[in-house]
Amino acid sequence: MIKFLPFLLLSKAFAAPCCSGASQIPFLITTDDQAMLSTSFIQGSVLADAFHGLVRKRTSKQQESLQTVLLQGAIKTTDRSQVALQLPLTSRQRSLDSKAYSAQGLGDLRFIGAYEILPEWAYSVWKPKGFSFIQLTMPTAPSIYDAKKTMRIDARGKGFWGFSLGTAFLKTVASFDFVFLMELHSALPRMYKTRRLEPGLGYSGLIGAGYSPRFLPRLRLGIAAAPSSDGGVRLDSVTMLPKKVWTLTVAAAYALPSDLSIILSFADQTFFPNGAQNVELSRTLALTIQNRFPL
Repeated sequence: MIKFLPFLLLSKAFAAPCCSGASQIPFLITTDDQAMLSTSFIQGSVLADAFHGLVRKRTSKQQESLQTVLLQGAIKTTDRSQVALQLPLTSRQRSLDSKAYSAQGLGDLRFIGAYEILPEWAYSVWKPKGFSFIQLTMPTAPSIYDAKKTMRIDARGKGFWGFSLGTAFLKTVASFDFVFLMELHSALPRMYKTRRLEPGLGYSGLIGAGYSPRFLPRLRLGIAAAPSSDGGVRLDSVTMLPKKVWTLTVAAAYALPSDLSIILSFADQTFFPNGAQNVELSRTLALTIQNRFPL
């Protein structure tokens, strides 16, 4: 059986074509497998900009897109603990009027440690499976503070050493899966030229459900809504506006007999425009090949 959390969230981590919409949702093993590897091919396009409560659509002369190859791997270190790594390789393009700009390179690396706080030793009608996790984000990619190219086209990361702490709960009832996740994140201060940058506290969450038809048990369909907020960065005595966005994700996965899964997911940040602030709004399509390694 394909568990809901691993495949639904593959497109969520890099839902926006720049760093502003990046999520803190982790890559977790929620099944009885010993390890899991995945490769995702992600295509995203910016459709609008949201700021000061207003949403402005991009015109045909303001195109921006991002292609990402996302490599992810997780392995259990004990029956209840695991570690994971996320490595994105990105290519970003942007055009303004008749001029076009592009840049490629490595995104921010992310390390994850997780522990199963509510193990599923026996079936329970009400008790979910629960995980706590901690994440460390390394600023291995240029950010808007470090970008050197025109229009900051080479900005692919957030520019801070970041960390987050959260919990995730999953419950399977017959052919349905349900998931709830919440996390808090922040980052260490840094210098920008001669000025001090201090990131604020942020959060993200997710609530969703999945379904597997009885006549086709290897197929899994899912939908989820996920809010995300990055606290405003303080620059000396001035605090910038926080970044807020909602992402709606739908996904379909098919489990092959050889422990491989093929996953197609679509993420839309324009579905809840009134909840967006100070971000680029995008739509993203992702194709993922996932390999599971049983115990």
